[in-house]
Parts: sequence; C-alpha cells; structure tokens
Amino acid sequence: MNHKSKINLIKTIVFFSLVVVFSGVAFDLENSRKLINPEMDTYEVSTNKDDGTISITTIDSKDKEHKTKSNSNNRNNINTQGNTNNRIVANNNYRNSIEKKYGISIKYGNEINGYTVAELKTIPLTNELQISNYLSMLDGNLAYYPKGFFKEIKNSGFNVSIYLIKKFSADDVTGITNSTNKNVVISIATEYQFKESIHHELYHYIEKYMYSKGVKYPTWDSLNPAKFKYGNPNSTLSFSYTASDNAPFVNNYAQVSAEEDRASTFEYMTADNKSGCLNNGKPIWLKAKYICEQIDTVFSSVTPSKTEYWERFVY
Repeated sequence: MNHKSKINLIKTIVFFSLVVVFSGVAFDLENSRKLINPEMDTYEVSTNKDDGTISITTIDSKDKEHKTKSNSNNRNNINTQGNTNNRIVANNNYRNSIEKKYGISIKYGNEINGYTVAELKTIPLTNELQISNYLSMLDGNLAYYPKGFFKEIKNSGFNVSIYLIKKFSADDVTGITNSTNKNVVISIATEYQFKESIHHELYHYIEKYMYSKGVKYPTWDSLNPAKFKYGNPNSTLSFSYTASDNAPFVNNYAQVSAEEDRASTFEYMTADNKSGCLNNGKPIWLKAKYICEQIDTVFSSVTPSKTEYWERFVY
C-alpha cells in the first residue's frame, strides 16, 4: 500500500468512527428516560387504585450502590453458559413446577423480547445459567408465604405473571407492577437486589386483591408526621438517609404515595435482617403492624396465631 492509499484509509476510518460516536449519542438521547419529577427520581403513571395502576419502583442515589452490588456474587458465579440445550429443558421444567406450586405464571428470555411497559423497554434475560439462578431465588422467596396464599388471590380472578428480565431501558428502575387489570404483570430487573424487588412488587399485587375485599387503610395517614403530604420527599424523614429508628418512612420512595409507602415498608419487613426502624413502638413498626393486621383480616391462608415470615420483626 502506497503512502497516498494509507492516508485515504486513515481518513475513511476516522470518518466512520465519528459516525459511530454521533450515532451512539443520538441513540442515548432518544432512549433517555423521561422523569416526571427528576428531583424525586420517580415516575408517576397512574394514581387511581380502583382502575388499576402501573407502579414503577426506582432507587435514589443513596440506595443505588447497595442494590446494584448485592447481586454481584451471584452474577460472577454464573458467567458460563454451559450445556445450553440441557439447561433450557431443565429451566423449563423448573419453571413449570414453580408455576404449579404457587398458581402463577413465569416468563423470561425471548418469551418477553420486545415487552414494553409505561413506555419503558425491557432487556431480556437470556443466559440460561442466570435464568436457573433467578428461578431458584424466586422459588425460595415465594416459599416464605403460607401454602395456598397466591392461589387464594388467583381464585378471586387476580392472575399474576412474573417477568424475569435483565434490566429496563431506564437505569434506575428496579421493578414494575402493571395492575391495570386483573391480569397483573410484575417485571423484575435482575441486575438489582432481587429479594427487595420481588417482595416490594408482590405487595402491590397483594394489595390490589385486598382492595377488592374492602381494605381501605382509613387511619394510615395518621401514622405520618402532621401536615405531611405524599409526593414531596424529605430525606430527613427517611430511615435510609438518617438511620434514625424514629424515622416515619423507610426511604424517600416510600414518600411518593401511601401505596408505595406500604410496599416499601413490606420490603423491609421481608428483609434478611431486622432494621432498627422496626423496633417495637417506632413509627415504621406501627405501619408494619397495620399491614400485618390487614393481611390477617383478608387471607384465609394466613393464621393469626402463627407468625408469618413478614411478621417476624413485628411480633
């Protein structure tokens, strides 16, 4: 190759590199998330619980590092695809057994390729070893609920499908519950802390059923500070920011709405370890106790004399 040809080749490479860079920038701009309230870092899609809602669970900067790193060990241990065909069959069989056990539906991989919710795209989870891992985690966490718990909801006409995805097109979204009709879809971004996400989103499903049974939470707001209104988060009121046992909210996201307050509180109730905010008599403990009492009232599969998994930090 002569000198002139080399110069022309270099010019061509530079030109196409610039095209790729600017295309990438344009793509990022086009797909950037649309925050309703950037200061809160949350989304608002619907607030009418009677007609159904789309609940989009996000994380703020205080929680992000913890929730993204907590699954890192699991991901590091399942990088190898292994025997794909055998794994596909094994995963499908395992999925079927979980569905039968709990009366739910589970989808993953290309089954939900192209699925969008609330204008957010989903990136599918396709690694079969990762799918196996999260099926196991899902099975283990569903087992914390009493036998027949989810089938009781299903028998009332409220079906639930759990979508295991890699992540959403918005980086701060950990889970979405689409409950706009009786066929509820829970999407879980497995790149974040799985246990926190699944129990938070499941509570939205549980509460939808409880609403249909007449649950109203008439005195819930009395547990909040005087003059507090949902939708205006204040970090000084959040346990995740202050570490104060007397905080009235577990985190900023709990201040979005009463529904998110309860789902976020339930998330803490189902955690591996007890937080100080759940100590007897504290504001969040009172909220947790209220939640337990309402669940006891509605579900025949829940025995009041037995301490259920979500009650172990309360009673």
